[in-house]
Amino acid sequence: MLAVALWRRVPEFVLTPAGITAGDPLRHVHVPWEALEPAAPVRRPQVGSLRLPVRSPGLIRRGGVVRRRQVDVETWALDVAPDLLAGAVTHYTVHPEHRAAIGTPQEYARLRRALAGGG
Repeated sequence: MLAVALWRRVPEFVLTPAGITAGDPLRHVHVPWEALEPAAPVRRPQVGSLRLPVRSPGLIRRGGVVRRRQVDVETWALDVAPDLLAGAVTHYTVHPEHRAAIGTPQEYARLRRALAGGG
């Protein structure tokens, strides 16, 4: 039972050219890039989570047992620094021209340079 309970709480966060898929087996959400507000920052309302800046909630697809208007994503078990993840989301929200290359080694290298201040 403990293994099942823990598995149900393991968060997922996937960036794709189409948007962000996040959540866990009981609560998940797909947020297309167009649903996010480029002028608003990704916030950290509490330790272990990020709040995505939604401008078009009607574009968001949700599944699972919990449905909220806000899109809060748990980051406590992800193998990435929350600030780096927030920076990547903000970058792709503001720079749609880079989205098509998400997932490629070249784009990963370019994104790391951009987030480090190297362009």
